Amino acid sequence: MEIQDYLEHYLAGKRQQRIAVFEDAASTSILMHGVKYLCQHFYHLFDWYCRWFMLFRLRWTALPSADDVWTRMGKYYADAIDIYHLLWVGVTFLLYLVGWHLLYDKPSEAKLNWYLWMIPVGVCAYRVFEILAALVEMYFRDSDTKHHQFRILLHAGLHYLSAGCAFALFYIFADWGFESFTPKNDDSQFMEWSEPLFNSMMTIVAFGGYDQPQNWQGKLLTLLELMIGFMLVTFIFLNITQVWYGSRAQRE
Repeated sequence: MEIQDYLEHYLAGKRQQRIAVFEDAASTSILMHGVKYLCQHFYHLFDWYCRWFMLFRLRWTALPSADDVWTRMGKYYADAIDIYHLLWVGVTFLLYLVGWHLLYDKPSEAKLNWYLWMIPVGVCAYRVFEILAALVEMYFRDSDTKHHQFRILLHAGLHYLSAGCAFALFYIFADWGFESFTPKNDDSQFMEWSEPLFNSMMTIVAFGGYDQPQNWQGKLLTLLELMIGFMLVTFIFLNITQVWYGSRAQRE
C-alpha cells in the first residue's frame, strides 16, 4: 500500500470513531441531538487539515515497516490536533486585531463596512461552535493514549484563549454596530487594543468583566461567554477529578 492509502484508511477509521462518539452523546438526552449537526458540519476543515499535515509528515519520514506506519500516524494525528488548536489561537487573535482596526478605520460606505466585518466575525463564530463540538467529543471519547488527561487539559486551555479572542472581536463589533458597550455621544471604552481582549478574558476565566453592557446585544454576548467559560471550567474540574480518582484507585 502507498502512504496515502494508509493515511486515508487511518483517517476514515478516526471519522467513524468520531461519529460513534457523537451518536453516543446524542443518545444520552434529547437535548444532545444537536451534536450530530456539530459532527457533520464543524469537522470538514479539521479533516482537511489533518490529511495534509499528516501527509507532509509521513512523506518526509522513512517508514521501514507497515507497523511503523500505524505507530507514526497515531503520533502525527495527536500532533496535528495540538497544532490545530494552537493555530486557532493565533487566527482568532489576528482576526481580533483586524476587527479592532475596523472599529476606528471606517470606510465611507456603510454597506461595505458591514461586509468587511462579516469575514472575521463569521470565522470566529465558526470557531466557537467548533470548540463546543470538541468539548462534547473529548467528554464522551474513551482513549488509552498516554498522557490523555494532560492533553485534554492542554486543549481546554487553548480553547479558553481562542474563545476569549473570538468574544473580544464580538464585543468590538457589537460596540461598533450597536453601541453595546459605549454610551451614546461618549468616547469608546475600547481606545486601547488590549481593553476588549482583557475584558473578554476576565469574563470567560474569572466570570467578571468590568464593562457594563448598554443594550441587549451586549448583555447577550456577555452571558454567552460566561456560559462557555462555565462549561470549560466544569469540564476541567471533571477531568481533574477523574485523574485524581484514577490515581487513588491505582494506589489502593
